[in-house]
Amino acid sequence: YNALKKYFEETKDACFIIHGHSFLHQDNFKEKDFIILNLSKGYIMNIEAKTSHQQFNSAKGQVEDFRERICAVFNAIEGMSSLWKFVGVCFIGDDTFGKDFVINGTEDISTKLNKIEHQVNHSQQWISNEDRIKEFANVAKFLLFEAQGQHKAPLTHQKLTEKVEEDL
Repeated sequence: YNALKKYFEETKDACFIIHGHSFLHQDNFKEKDFIILNLSKGYIMNIEAKTSHQQFNSAKGQVEDFRERICAVFNAIEGMSSLWKFVGVCFIGDDTFGKDFVINGTEDISTKLNKIEHQVNHSQQWISNEDRIKEFANVAKFLLFEAQGQHKAPLTHQKLTEKVEEDL
């Protein structure tokens, strides 16, 4: 998290980072290590962290699961632009794996993220205008409030219901 925070402070990108999110979709939730919604560059990135290259297939499956879930979110938001890009990344703790969208534990995260971002080809149409800002806010709200699968999160429906019942 600190490496990501430092990177985005240096780039000055307008972005939203969620760590350890229990992503509710349909009737189940899956934990996602990092979700980065980047308004400046027009992408949503999922980073799945694993301690060893032996867990790479598991990480790939989690990235694909995230892609399906986030597509459902984007499809559920009325008027959502198709200009947003999806980026799936694996962070592998050992350094025996070398792929474009894999960050090895020994690599400089800032350098690798910069390389990954340059591979996300955007059309000239991407401008973080008022419409993109509204979409950014809608996706962030959806992730935080509607797609929150952790029943102990402070603002889930269950918690609001419990609070109302306590107040009665």
